[in-house]
Amino acid sequence: MSTGNSPDLRQLQRRAHLDVEASVGGEIRFAAVRERERRIIFLRFFEEMSQSEIAEQVGTSQVHVSRLIRASLERMRAAAGTP
Repeated sequence: MSTGNSPDLRQLQRRAHLDVEASVGGEIRFAAVRERERRIIFLRFFEEMSQSEIAEQVGTSQVHVSRLIRASLERMRAAAGTP
């Protein structure tokens, strides 16, 4: 269940019009990351917000947003079994 303005997995897939068969490893692994990280990934890649804009919206620094994005993508890749 999502909280506030944070998108859930179905919203991410619907908004991005994801073709699951064509995605990395055949499946996007949004479930591999926490809700806050999902929101940050959504804002960065689907809403095309800058890291600074995201930082302001979620109440953290741009540097921390950058680190969260990198770590989230690494976890998603690992969950999908890709390098």
